Amino acid sequence: MKSGAVISVLVLVIAACRATGTTSDYVLVFEGNRSIGERVLRRSVVDNLADFERSGYAKSAIDDAAFQVESLYRSEGFPFAAADYDLEPDKNGKLRATIRILEGPRSRLGTVAFEGNELFDAGELSALVGGPTGLLGSVTYFVQAEVDAARGAITDRYVAAGNLLARVDVPEVVFSEDRQTADVVFRIDGGPTFRVGSIEFTGGQSFTEEDLRTALPISVGQPYVPNVDRRIRAALIEFLGESGRPDARVAVSRRLDNDAWTVAVEIEIEEGPHVVVGSVRIEGNERTRESLILSRLDVEIGEALTPTRERRTFRSLFSTGLFSSIRLELDGEGEERDLVVTVAESPGREVFIEPGWGSYELGRVKAGYRNLNLFGTGRSFRAEGIAAVRHQEVEIGIGDPFLFGADVHADTSLQVLRREEPSFTRIQSGFDVTVTRQWARNFVTGVSYDLRRSKARDVDVTDPAALAALDDVDISAIEVSVRLDTRDSPLVASRGHSARAALQWGDRYLGSELDFLRARYSQSHFFPIRSSTVLALSLRTGAIIPTHDTKDIPLQERLFNGGESTVRSFRQDELGPVDLNGEPLGGEAFTVLNAEIRQRLLGNLSGAVFGDMGNVAANYEDYFEFDDFRSALGVGIRYFLPIGPLRVDAAWNPHPKGGEESFLLHFSVGMAF
Repeated sequence: MKSGAVISVLVLVIAACRATGTTSDYVLVFEGNRSIGERVLRRSVVDNLADFERSGYAKSAIDDAAFQVESLYRSEGFPFAAADYDLEPDKNGKLRATIRILEGPRSRLGTVAFEGNELFDAGELSALVGGPTGLLGSVTYFVQAEVDAARGAITDRYVAAGNLLARVDVPEVVFSEDRQTADVVFRIDGGPTFRVGSIEFTGGQSFTEEDLRTALPISVGQPYVPNVDRRIRAALIEFLGESGRPDARVAVSRRLDNDAWTVAVEIEIEEGPHVVVGSVRIEGNERTRESLILSRLDVEIGEALTPTRERRTFRSLFSTGLFSSIRLELDGEGEERDLVVTVAESPGREVFIEPGWGSYELGRVKAGYRNLNLFGTGRSFRAEGIAAVRHQEVEIGIGDPFLFGADVHADTSLQVLRREEPSFTRIQSGFDVTVTRQWARNFVTGVSYDLRRSKARDVDVTDPAALAALDDVDISAIEVSVRLDTRDSPLVASRGHSARAALQWGDRYLGSELDFLRARYSQSHFFPIRSSTVLALSLRTGAIIPTHDTKDIPLQERLFNGGESTVRSFRQDELGPVDLNGEPLGGEAFTVLNAEIRQRLLGNLSGAVFGDMGNVAANYEDYFEFDDFRSALGVGIRYFLPIGPLRVDAAWNPHPKGGEESFLLHFSVGMAF
């Protein structure tokens, strides 16, 4: 019997068994794969295997699987890869599908040349030729599909520059003798650059032609690009909308002159009536007071709802955090219409439990209750607590995002805190009031007042000066701060930067028993090296300066360094001055410098290589001496969870001193900075 007949009979038998509820397994085998593991190959054909089973083991599904494997290899830089298959019964009577792979060499992308290119930098065009890269991005592999896509992208660049007749030939690919390098040549015929020859208007009787031309994104003589029609339409609709004409219509047409290389642009305008708001209706608010929504509108009765006023209203309402969607519509006809504001409210109450872990605090749980729309006023209430092995804290707070009806956020909170530090236990209780103003999307300033009782208990230090400075103090202080934040994510940033500067003043004239100035500054920068690689840099520094009759800063108000988020070759707060028993004493100034290369590895898993430096100065006068900086070198693994990245860092101390450990392992949730 021929092999094809055997397979057909076997498939019929298997199908019959499946119909009666008794199924037979099949075996899938890969042969010849050296560069791509079997797990990756199986994952690439999972849909084909599902089709294979649904179809009663049809050969076409395995044929598709072989094609998918071949495509996978070629997308990874194996342009000569080929995949074939066999489908036959094995010695146990099971159906055996064998996909045989001929990998061929993996080809690097060599030189990329652009003949006839007169408009763009060759490096800019080369960046369009993608493909997989080596671990550090030093090698780019050749993928034919990426080269073909680059051809289309180059054509689009030329057309977008006004070269409407540009043409890019099929790229020429030349392989080296060993087929491990591929040189690519793109031949470009840019053609002429078309320019706007004339702009003609019809309609728009309420405006002069000069006013209309001023609103346009182009002018006569500029290169004509394909999307300019859409831009003209959008610009004129915006212009007419700002004049109070929400029904305006704009049609744009063009005439090409292939001899003169010009385009005549014809614009037809239908203005519509001038419309003002006659009344306002609020819909969809079940918990939020109508007066709050009305106070956030940027338009009054008798005014036109212009695009600018509409955008400001959207931003103002969304900034409250109370609504998941907002819609503004003018209802009715004629020159006076109703403004209908329809909102969908976000959940206003939240009960949460957030587990966590830190190398120093050990296990921790944060739990609490939040109400983001207290009595429908937009004010917030929170009651939160932290319970950890070495840290307990309770906070109750109220926030008002529109203090005195302005875009000023006020927050007041009561806190009680107990935290076991390496050489003492910190106990604090008090309240603070903070007022912030967001001047731009990324720029915030703030002023706060802090009144608290500060204590140190279970003190283990033996240093006479530190013991002499021990005191329970009432602190009354005012702080001003400035913050700039352009990061793309506050949890796991891949680009942007953040900076914060704060100056706190505690003085007997404010009722404080401790006279001091405390200055703090931090900044971080995130640079994307590749799509999966980020360079992260951070600086944190600060000083506390005793003033007036205060000569020494109590232990619990001093500055410390070292730990899972600062210099990681040290345990928590153990970098810096210590007493004869090695207990940390803290100081009046500190600095931390961090650098990390963060590499996405697979899915939610990332790795990092880092270096830290930092110090603690016993006296603020020694801040600029930059003495006794200690360092850390290490590697880490991060696994991203909804609550933040789970982080494991292994840190090495290059120059350990007496009693210091040369190697430490930190477990925590959240990035170091």
